[in-house]
Amino acid sequence: MGKISQKDIVLNHLKKYKSISTIECYEKYRITDLQHAIYLLRKEDYKITDEWCKSKNSLGWANKYKKYTLED
Repeated sequence: MGKISQKDIVLNHLKKYKSISTIECYEKYRITDLQHAIYLLRKEDYKITDEWCKSKNSLGWANKYKKYTLED
């Protein structure tokens, strides 16, 4: 049995939960290049939108990150 690709991990997550952020992707799967997986999925004609999000970390510093959503 072959190793599952990062693209497939991201696709499975999107199919189950509909969205994923760069922070969530790293925390759950230790994938640091979510943008590349999204690029590959878009090349396969998956309709994935993105938006910039802002939050503060535990130290109170501002974070800016992307959230990707799989459209129906």
